[in-house]
Amino acid sequence: MAQPVVEIHIPLVETRVRLLDDPGSEEAPEPGLEVEFGWISVVEDYLAKREESGEFELYADGEELGGDYLFFLTGADEQTLLAIAADVARLPGIPPGPYAIVTTDDSDEPGTGRHEPLPQR
Repeated sequence: MAQPVVEIHIPLVETRVRLLDDPGSEEAPEPGLEVEFGWISVVEDYLAKREESGEFELYADGEELGGDYLFFLTGADEQTLLAIAADVARLPGIPPGPYAIVTTDDSDEPGTGRHEPLPQR
């Protein structure tokens, strides 16, 4: 049986995000360094920490599609995955206009499925 997959689509817009949580990362060699597209690291870190709780799984690595950067969630029911996607949309530094695509693991290509808006602050 097909498993639900929620794709989080975030417009690939340069926003400068101050990375404070992981000053030793490759992208933030100094504490508090501002990084263009730093929100991608913020989302990756957030999802990795939440994935450890076992409430969902990352379906695939993030990727670019058109003008968006995508993150893929699975391993839970659609409502849970959409709630996690909404939490991501409200993270600091996320560009305006994120949305979700609800699909299944049977889908052959990203970006096809039901469009769901994601509320921001």
